[in-house]
Amino acid sequence: MNRPSVSIRSRAADRLVAGHVWVYASDVANVNGAEPGSVVTVLDSKGRGVGTAHYSSTSQIALRVLSGEIESVDRDFLADRLERALAHRRLVVSGTEACRLVFSEADQLPGLIVDRYGDMLVVQTLTQGMDAVKHEIAEILDELCQPAGIWERNDAAVREKEALPFITGPLFGDPKPSVEVRINDIVFASNLASGQKTGVYLDQREN
Repeated sequence: MNRPSVSIRSRAADRLVAGHVWVYASDVANVNGAEPGSVVTVLDSKGRGVGTAHYSSTSQIALRVLSGEIESVDRDFLADRLERALAHRRLVVSGTEACRLVFSEADQLPGLIVDRYGDMLVVQTLTQGMDAVKHEIAEILDELCQPAGIWERNDAAVREKEALPFITGPLFGDPKPSVEVRINDIVFASNLASGQKTGVYLDQREN
């Protein structure tokens, strides 16, 4: 596969094989010229491929695993992962117009957060790798969800560790900066532009 590879130490490779999804910078042996935010093949100390990851040049988390296999990370890959995440939420979420649709490593899309507020979506791309494909992600989400608009809330402090700027504003379509959504029969006013997290603290939805 014509893409960069990053070599890691044996202890980190063992953790990946066991299911861990990060490699710390201290466990990277050689980046082999990989560019910030690039998709890389992860090699163990013997040069064997042990996964596919996004590489970060500045974070202490140097590699975030996208797959335990050696595979292409293209539009079809992203669309498949997003479709799976959306299908899962349709099964487990009810009684609300606002919920988290994509939750980073939990959906095998490390560094990506997607929240739904009625007919609006809010996206955070918190790593160099996800930030590099945010416009492609927005296009796929538009196809899958047909939202009225997609708002970008890239003002989380963790972006500093990735040497990424703070950006908030429209990412796709014509999103409104504030909406009203019904959660468990209660109507909440949500400020997507500057409210807590992405507008509402969705982790507390069930409470």
